[in-house]
Parts: sequence; C-alpha cells; structure tokens
Amino acid sequence: MTSGKEIRAAVNGYGVIGKRVADAVAKQDDMHLVGVVDVASDWRTRVALDRGFALYGPGKEQVEAMRAAGLAVAGTLDSLLDDVDIVVDCTPKKVAATNVETYRKRRVQFIVEGGEKHALTGHSFVAESNYASALGRDSTRVVSCNTTSVVRTLTALKRAGLLRKARGTLLRRATDPWESHQGGIMNTLLPGVHGRQPGDRSAGNDRRDPCLDAGRARGESLDCQDRCRHGHRDVATMTKGTGTTLFAGKVAVVGAGRVGSTFAYTLAASAVAREIVLIDADGERAEGEAMDIAHAVPFFSPVTVVAGDLADVADAAVVVIAAGAAQRQGAARPALLRRNVEVLRGIVPQIVRANPDALLLVATNPVDALTYATLRLSGLPPARVLGSGTVLDTARLRAELSAHYGVDSRNVHAYVLGEHGDSELVAWSTATLANVHLPEYCRLTEMPCEPQDMSAIAARVRDAAYEIIQRKGSTNFAIAAALTRIVKALVRDEASVLTVSTQVEGHYGIRDVCLSLPAVVGAAGVQRVLPVPLADDEITGLRRCAEAVRNAIAEAGLE
Repeated sequence: MTSGKEIRAAVNGYGVIGKRVADAVAKQDDMHLVGVVDVASDWRTRVALDRGFALYGPGKEQVEAMRAAGLAVAGTLDSLLDDVDIVVDCTPKKVAATNVETYRKRRVQFIVEGGEKHALTGHSFVAESNYASALGRDSTRVVSCNTTSVVRTLTALKRAGLLRKARGTLLRRATDPWESHQGGIMNTLLPGVHGRQPGDRSAGNDRRDPCLDAGRARGESLDCQDRCRHGHRDVATMTKGTGTTLFAGKVAVVGAGRVGSTFAYTLAASAVAREIVLIDADGERAEGEAMDIAHAVPFFSPVTVVAGDLADVADAAVVVIAAGAAQRQGAARPALLRRNVEVLRGIVPQIVRANPDALLLVATNPVDALTYATLRLSGLPPARVLGSGTVLDTARLRAELSAHYGVDSRNVHAYVLGEHGDSELVAWSTATLANVHLPEYCRLTEMPCEPQDMSAIAARVRDAAYEIIQRKGSTNFAIAAALTRIVKALVRDEASVLTVSTQVEGHYGIRDVCLSLPAVVGAAGVQRVLPVPLADDEITGLRRCAEAVRNAIAEAGLE
C-alpha cells in the first residue's frame, strides 16, 4: 500500500475495532491520523475527541446531529478524503461495500474488515502468509481475528513440515449485547443458554493459504456457559491424502532390496518421516527388513516402520519406487530397461489407485527412462513424478572436487546434468568453489585446473557405480542418502535446488523426455526447472543425453 512518506490516514467507523485501529495509527512514527468518522452523537464519539482525534460525520445530516449534541465536528467524510492517502474502513458489515465506490472515485487507498466479501478488494490480508502480495495494492481486506488465528497456527505447522491439509470449524460467541435483537448467543454470562451460531467466519480461509480447506460451522446450538468475552475455539483435522503442503507423516517404499531397505533405514534415522512402510513382492523379505530397522528406532527419533502391500501406500505423502532388477557388473543401464518397465506396469497403476494424491519418486535404473515410464503409466501431472536423477552423481562430483582442491564439499557447487548414466555431463561452466568460478579459483590459488584433470574427474564420477559394483556387487548407501535428501525437500517444502529427473518441455530445445536438470523441489514436487546458463558444448552434450534417453524409451515401446 502507501509507502515512502508520512502516511495520512483516516478511520471510518469508530466502534470496537475502529477505536483500536485509530489508537494504533496514532502511535506510528510514519503515520498521521487525520481524523475519524462515525454516525454516533453520544459518548462513543466523545471518546475520539477526548483522545485529540478530529471528528467527522459521513454526511451533512450526521454532522448537524453531532453539532446539535455539542460535538466539535471538523466536517464530512467527503471533505476528509481530500486530506488523506488511505482509509481504514471499520464500519459495520456491508456498510463498507457502499463506501468503496467513493474511495475509488476519489483515488484513495482503503482497507476493509473481514466481514466484507473477499471479492470487494480481490485480496485478503494475513501478514503471516501473504504480506508481500499486499505491497503496491490500492486496497485489501484484513481478515477477522478468527481467520488470523487459524492461519497463524497452520502456517507455523506448515513451516515445520507438519501440515498437509487442514479442515477447521470455528466456534465463537455470536452476538454482542447491542446486537441481541439478532437472536444469537449473548456475549455475557448466561449459563445453559442455547441458540444459533451465526458468527463463524472460517469459510474462505483457503484464499489466504491453499493448505486450509475451511468449512462453515453448522451446529444447531452451543452452550455459552462462562463465555463472558470474545473468544473462539479452533478445531483442525490434519489429513495426509491431498493438498499441496505435505504432512511429514508416511513414506512408502516399494521394493525392499538393497537400495529400498538401505533407504528405509537412512530415512528412519533422519527424523523426516513418522511412518515408513516397506513393500516388496517377497513379503517375508519386507517383513524382515522392517523388523530389523524397527529395532534400531530406539536410537533415533520416534518413527514407525512396518511391512505392507501396495494398498498400504494410501495416505503416504511420498511413494519411493525402488523395485526392479538391479544393475549387475558388466551390464549397461539400458539393458535393464525392458525388464524394469514390466515391473512398473505391474505396480504403478496399483499405487495410483490406492493413493492418487501422492508424489512418486523413482529410484530404479535406468532412472530417467523409468521416470518417463512412471509418468506415462500413472497419468499424474509431471510435477508429481520425479526420479533420483543425478542427485547422487552431483554429490560424487562435489566429493571429487572437494578432494582435488582441498575444500569442504559443502562449499563446492557443481552439477552433473542430463542422463544418470553413460552420457551424463558435468556442467563445468557453472562450477564454483566458495562462490568463485572454477577457472578463476585456480588462477587465484595457483592450483591446477587442466582439461585432463577435469576429464578424469568427470570419468570417475560417471564410472563410480561400475567401480563400486565391481567391488561389492551393488550400490546402496550413497543412493539411500540421496533419496532421503529428496524426500526431505518434498515433505518439508524446502524449495531445494536438486538435479532430479523430471519431464523437460522446451529447456535447451529439448522436449518430451525426462532428464536431470537443476529444479526447485518442494511440497508440490518439481515446482520449476531452472534454466541454468550453459556453454554451447554443454547444451550440445545435453541434447545428446536427451537423444540417448529418447532412444531407450522408443526401444522399450514407451513413446
């Protein structure tokens, strides 16, 4: 709203709320209360004069009545609008709606109360959740204290990663003493009195925050015993099935092999989830892994770890797919594709039927082509289907650069992009150490930065899985950590930038294929792909990656 100079403000309506607003405005160093407006000609408006506020009437008739009652009136609302930048309208419900046209004609900014309709201003303000969106507006609607209390509570839960969706019912006193003719519950000590409850203002809270699905209270009566002051009680039911903000509750892991079970253990130790369900075609294997992990829980934060079947993915915030054949020594990733596509055909439709609102995270290799397959088999929006991509490769690259240059890996920023596989590429043009681009870092520190060194690092990153498989038969620890990092970003709505595999539509001239690119990952899944500036040869390499994945998709009959 108005900013930069002393704000000249007026308060229209000097009732219960208007008094408070006028006092607050008068205490601000950057505001000047020009005057207050009211229709009353009694003690209520005398209070304003006693406080030193200039008093105005809505029109000439009210001004004359006030002067006849001995009140010093400065003028009408119309004259007041000549001298103000903004009006806070605290008039009774629906009255403000008749004033708005006048404010707009006079090009005066205005604020109305929560009793008015959202459509009156097109914006409903709660500082806790949408302060920035109010900046620069000509008008807004400040919601009721009921709504504000709900949004503050739910926003705190949301930021802590504990909220997926809420449905609330507000119960409040319905009638102030001077409104007793409305037949509601009196705002006084009336033990045992029952009546209707017209005062609920919860409907429409979702305009302030999409995580809240608020319904209007519909009770027939309410015992008002001992309710002698304004108050309200919030009842929120937290659910885990729908919505855009995830409740960090249940994570389902489909596939209890080396990767799936190690991931489940790592997740249990991370305090990210409250419940972990392990699912496998070999039910006894899933039960055994779940039991083993559950026995470690006393050393962690509380988490429930159980075995289940595909129906148990219901209510899971995230379903991690680690099922399928593992990569073996001497086997290239594309050779796994046909076999693992058939595995996905058997499980993905069942997962979606049991939980159509979950996020699907694919870990099975070849991950980019299988992320694409999961997207097509699920019918879900692309944002809600993602693969582990090159999150692990990027971590390996940072570890290599950390060792090579003797810098903490947390101060190394570099990406492996494209395919998680043989055609992957290192985006050297984006690599930085301590926020210094790699060539400049080498120049400043006089450390080697030769092309052959960079090529050797890229090769070690690309071939790391093959080297590990040659020595121990499979990879499981690092990918488990990578999956835990992705799940954490999802359930805690972190908006983390991770190189997950996601459908690419137009970036770098690439379409209709899943590749690993830097993406913002949060509660809704992949919120957006970041078009990081790349060198020409890197864009060419990225397109080769896309072609390799697209060819694998075609060979598997997935187009």
